[in-house]
Amino acid sequence: MGNKKVIVTGATSFIGKALIETILKMDQYEIVAVAAPNSLRKKNIPKSERIHIIEADLKDMDMIDVKELNNVETIYHIAWSSRFRNPRYNLEGQMQNVDYLCKIVSLGEKIGCRKIVGIGSQAECGRVMEPIAESTPDNPETAYAIAKCRAYEKGLKLCEKYGIDFYWPRLLSAYGPGDNMHTMIMSCLDAAVYNKKIAFTRCEQIWDYIYVEDVANALIGIADKGIPGIKYTLASGCGKRLVEYIKEISEIANAPFLMDGIGEREYAEGQVMYLIGDIGRLSVDIGFRPTISFHDGIREILAENFNVFVK
Repeated sequence: MGNKKVIVTGATSFIGKALIETILKMDQYEIVAVAAPNSLRKKNIPKSERIHIIEADLKDMDMIDVKELNNVETIYHIAWSSRFRNPRYNLEGQMQNVDYLCKIVSLGEKIGCRKIVGIGSQAECGRVMEPIAESTPDNPETAYAIAKCRAYEKGLKLCEKYGIDFYWPRLLSAYGPGDNMHTMIMSCLDAAVYNKKIAFTRCEQIWDYIYVEDVANALIGIADKGIPGIKYTLASGCGKRLVEYIKEISEIANAPFLMDGIGEREYAEGQVMYLIGDIGRLSVDIGFRPTISFHDGIREILAENFNVFVK
């Protein structure tokens, strides 16, 4: 039979990398890491004899050679393509991701996999003024959000047909080493380290950030103990104004000039002003508690991405 295995798509992403690193620590699974062909980010995948890399486009996932995919227990489908113009509002492009998820389910059925974990988004709920919980209804306002909602619906239906357990946590704002440099946190740290001027809005938004290692632990816990079909809220469960996060970053990175940029930009049209997750159900069902503070998370990013070490 061989050792138990898991498949991780999106293995080169910062969430995929953190998930793989966390699974390696468990010392019980071999990992099949799926990366796009000729990906320049393949170096992000940890080095280990327990990792086997498959290079394949998402559109071809139902066509890959399954000879080495015996004894796969779980597929973690982290990948979500944005390789098309205006990805947030391009419905035709985003709906390709729904097709890709269906191909993942087809692969799971073919290899006898019993669990598939995808990643939903808080965007499925639209703009809200109370904490997002499992009962928060869908109210998608973008093509990205519409596709996430549709992916859940089709994924759940197909998995029920094939007898596969399907999990779909709705992730709020994850951050960590290797994240996109255009995010607020990464661009803020880049400005802090390289002494760049950066302009912010008034940053009155109340936000909930969760460190990527906590995301990885939650995904594993959901696959292990979660209830299939539940749209678990995946977040830290607490939040504060963005200006407070920026102030903390400025203190950690010794870059007080960051605060000079507060209020220099206007809010974008349709700006989300409140984003906090209610993780009560996740805590009860799988015993989840975030363990990485924002302070420690920022220190880890500074060390890993910027080679800056602070106390």
